[in-house]
Amino acid sequence: MLGANMPDTMTVSEQLARILSSPVFANSPRMRRFLEFVVAETLQGRASQIKEYAVAIEVFGKRPDYDPQTDSTVRTEATKLRTRLGRYYATEGVSDSLVISLPKGTYVPQFQERGCEPSTANGGTLPPAPSPRFRLRTPNRVRVAGSILIVLAAGLWLFSRVQRQQRLSQLEAKADALMAAVSEDDWSGDSILRAMEYYRQMLSLNPKSTSGYEGLAEGYILLSDFFMAPREAMPKAELALTRASQLDPRSWRHHVSLGLVKLQFEWDWPSSRTEFQTAMNMDPNEPLPRHFYSWYLISEGRLIEARAEIEHAESLAESGDFGRWELALCSYFSGQYEDAVEQARRAIAIQPKDY
Repeated sequence: MLGANMPDTMTVSEQLARILSSPVFANSPRMRRFLEFVVAETLQGRASQIKEYAVAIEVFGKRPDYDPQTDSTVRTEATKLRTRLGRYYATEGVSDSLVISLPKGTYVPQFQERGCEPSTANGGTLPPAPSPRFRLRTPNRVRVAGSILIVLAAGLWLFSRVQRQQRLSQLEAKADALMAAVSEDDWSGDSILRAMEYYRQMLSLNPKSTSGYEGLAEGYILLSDFFMAPREAMPKAELALTRASQLDPRSWRHHVSLGLVKLQFEWDWPSSRTEFQTAMNMDPNEPLPRHFYSWYLISEGRLIEARAEIEHAESLAESGDFGRWELALCSYFSGQYEDAVEQARRAIAIQPKDY
């Protein structure tokens, strides 16, 4: 049963149907199942039971021995779901009165009417921050004034920091949504440039933002395909990736992008292989490094190994038309032309606007 401050079940269900029928979700059955499941569980009063294990079993069909410590499927797909929701509300859902979101760190959705506080899973609203309490032990006016000034200064500093972090999160969500749209069904130079501007704004707010540098590099790599000369775009991408690596050596994301720079621009196959394998070793359950490692294998003519990597990546997380397109390449270069045509047709059926 929903709490008094929650939107009613019918309103939430109608908004869910609107989201699922949108182009952003129409061609992604995994994302549809994921969102339907967590919303339905919440509406049925079972929000406390929405855990990573339950999502893995009910949504993604994992075996009962599923171990979240070694399989990051749910976390990866949750990130994609947040990105798609961001894309929806940044495009055709921009005027919707109800916002369904999946906050980071949880799989329990929030339902928020425009202009209202977000509702929590148990039906209440997020509590206001407690106001500071003071116990003045002396009537000394100077001491009292000094204490008040210190508290005010601390409050202003904290408020500024929270505002800055919120702005960073908003910019990153907008940029990631645009980049996801580009990769999946847009391929618009304007979208890439807008996303890159958001990443630059992130870096102006926080010069140590690893994701800002990584996003900027990915933008340059995408631009080099159709919209900017590789000799201009790729060195800029590599410079941003070097900075990202210095800021956070633990991130696999910049290793993947650097591998693409080495493969597509510098033709340095050994270094490309090293970068992709490093990313794969850092997170064996992340599909993206395996997809791009298959590109290296195709370049080397190791087509059987390439197909195995693509199929492994697809078993970790369905990539839609991307995986079909890669399999078509493998079949084409193997001389299996009928299978190449079949795989290409499947890719077109999934995402007709890309081809």
